[in-house]
Amino acid sequence: MAKLLVVVALAVPLTACKDDTAMDAIYEVKRQNEADLLALPGVVSVGIGRAPNGQPAIIVGVESAGAAGARRVPSEISGYPVVIQNTGQLKAR
Repeated sequence: MAKLLVVVALAVPLTACKDDTAMDAIYEVKRQNEADLLALPGVVSVGIGRAPNGQPAIIVGVESAGAAGARRVPSEISGYPVVIQNTGQLKAR
């Protein structure tokens, strides 16, 4: 059941963006910056979703809001807002 919820939670923001060109652009921005973001202490994931205002955004998961890396995550990358989510430590099952 948990796997189904994760798939649904990730699929909803991605399908909400109707413009394929815009999605290609944000995917490329994510791809170009993902390794640098993941190298920051406490950053555990990088994805794509929506900012609170509905704009496509880069979503950065951190172990805790106070993590050193969380403070170094930029608020914007290539014009896309960056949303920091406190996910906790991720564990594979």
